[in-house]
Amino acid sequence: MTTREEQLYHDYLESERQYSPQTLKAYLTDIAEFKNYLHESGGFTKFGEVQTLDVRVYLNDLYEKSWLVQLSLERLAVCECFINF
Repeated sequence: MTTREEQLYHDYLESERQYSPQTLKAYLTDIAEFKNYLHESGGFTKFGEVQTLDVRVYLNDLYEKSWLVQLSLERLAVCECFINF
């Protein structure tokens, strides 16, 4: 389920930043995967309560699962932009 924050961010990226449909899909997929990770960890209630430590633990988990470091950095950038939005 898409949160209000995700929809607002989608609208912002689409209208203000004029991102392509492929970029929008990639960003929102990364955010959804981060949100799912937080749900599975038992800590997600809303994006406004996400802490820096939550993001660090998520990235560490990606790294331990042998994800490419570049992918982890891209996901970090996406999550950081979204949280700061």
